Amino acid sequence: MPSFRTVFAVAVTAFAALTSAAPAVPGTNNLNGLSGKLSGINSITSGGPLHPVGHVPRDDVEVVDLDIDILNADKRDGQLHSLPEILVDCQSKLSAVSDKLTAAIGVKAIIEVEVVLPIIAEVKVIVFNALGCVQAIVNHPREFVLGLAGKVLSIPEVAKLLVTVLALLCTILTTALRVVGAASAHLVAPAIHGVGAVVYELLSCIFALVAGLLPRLHQRRCYPQALSFAAPGKT
Repeated sequence: MPSFRTVFAVAVTAFAALTSAAPAVPGTNNLNGLSGKLSGINSITSGGPLHPVGHVPRDDVEVVDLDIDILNADKRDGQLHSLPEILVDCQSKLSAVSDKLTAAIGVKAIIEVEVVLPIIAEVKVIVFNALGCVQAIVNHPREFVLGLAGKVLSIPEVAKLLVTVLALLCTILTTALRVVGAASAHLVAPAIHGVGAVVYELLSCIFALVAGLLPRLHQRRCYPQALSFAAPGKT
């Protein structure tokens, strides 16, 4: 399975290709800030500084506050949802998991593996359900795929939502790995790698979906290398 460093390196490359090929939208920020956030996530997963034990930070994650109850992560409703809707719902559920992890940590320096593993499993379910929802909207019109609350979002706007989801994911997983302590890290590492495999497949699906919405000329020019990675094997 690719490492998180590889996953986020691919994310930066693919975001750069997608947003540079997308039509310019007045008032939309370029990708520089988004790439910076992903590079920061990459440094965390490749041995960079971790956040303090007992705190799952939010101030470095731009949360999009949209009061939309879209999906039920525990029970699929059988309806199709746009990519922004899926990402907003995923973000909301990951924020709740982040709160749960913070509550579990409390003032402790180290917490039990038995407490952390169900939280990691919940993260995997959230990402897996999001993957299924994204797969269900392949080949649908751009207006539906990028729609949110009556508006069709630009690709950079959708990328911003995805960056927020990735930042939350990385914060939760790196915090979970740290708070079990070095002696028990090997017990949670396989579960975290399992989440990484699903995240990799989700990113692959999203990038292919969005690339398919762009004009063929841009697609041929910008995406073959960025999107030519293979999905990981099942773990």
